[in-house]
Amino acid sequence: MKRYIQGVIFGFLFAALLFGGIAVFAESRPDIVWKKIDAAYGGYKIYIDGVLFEPSDKNGVLEPFNHNGWIYAPFEKIAKALGRQVRWEETTHSLYLDEYEYTVKSDDTNDTIEIVKYLGNSTELVIPDSIGDYEVVRIGDGAFANNKSLISAVIPDSVISIGNTAFWNCKSLSNIIIPNGVNVINDYTFAGCTNLFSIEIPESVTSIGSRAFEGCANLRNVIIPDSVAYIGSWAFSGCNSLYNIIIPGSVTFVGNGAFEDCMALSSITLSDNINIIAERTFERCVNLRNIEIPDGVTMIDDRAFAYCENLESVIIPESVVEIVGIWKHEFYPPSGGYTGAFANCPNLIISCYEDSYAHKYCLENEIKFKLN
Repeated sequence: MKRYIQGVIFGFLFAALLFGGIAVFAESRPDIVWKKIDAAYGGYKIYIDGVLFEPSDKNGVLEPFNHNGWIYAPFEKIAKALGRQVRWEETTHSLYLDEYEYTVKSDDTNDTIEIVKYLGNSTELVIPDSIGDYEVVRIGDGAFANNKSLISAVIPDSVISIGNTAFWNCKSLSNIIIPNGVNVINDYTFAGCTNLFSIEIPESVTSIGSRAFEGCANLRNVIIPDSVAYIGSWAFSGCNSLYNIIIPGSVTFVGNGAFEDCMALSSITLSDNINIIAERTFERCVNLRNIEIPDGVTMIDDRAFAYCENLESVIIPESVVEIVGIWKHEFYPPSGGYTGAFANCPNLIISCYEDSYAHKYCLENEIKFKLN
């Protein structure tokens, strides 16, 4: 790897000198220090106007060279070739290469950092809580998306926001620590992290976005804290290894398909404060055998439990006044499948109260039932 880096560096230095492409920086630069990394520059000589200059490397700090009062830094092209960025730091008169692309955000009180993109290839990463004099408070949209190397990541306590798709499709990611201070897990944040085994959602989180954990096929353990009020559509869909879920009483909304295709899910506790079991919420949860609908739910929407082929018992309270679709195998051409809240649940027995809406629904659709 070192020889490869040296070869790339030499090629770019040679090209820069040959075509006069040496980057020249003015002596005034933002006072920002980027994280230091090792780089190999030894053994290569640079001549400018016949004068020998040798860029030095001290503990990862790349020192530019002075010629006739100008600061010459051919390192910017090299940094781009290596997938890194370079920044001049005035107080130490040094250049730094870093693993992060970031922006400085300003408000009325202070300046803070948003990490825009991770440029490194570490397997275990502790994200810094500051870069230079600025605190890191946000992980931007797609900042780590599609990273194939990352196995473990620790997000610092300074971070209060993690953007959409921030860790999308990080297929090697198996462990991540989210700090207490993050309020929202946004859309697609961890979607496609197929090796993620468990996740601890901090008590500061109030909302889990749409498809936030979609397709996390090996996710087995999730604890939703009682600070969460909103679970977005398809938030946990395709989490094939998830076997137990408790939706706390703080949750007032669960979106369409939130737990669709959770094939291993066998135990569900629903919040007492939701009014609707939305479309496809538990569709194709084939290992689910029984569930109790909490009192206060007024509607069970289309295909909410469709294709739960082993579902045997559903307890429906008197508060339910609408169950969408018929129970029998009504084929619905636009979707290419069967429609109805309990479509293709052949072993289902509904427990309900006499003369309730659920009782009448069972009678009309010839569903097996027992009265409470």
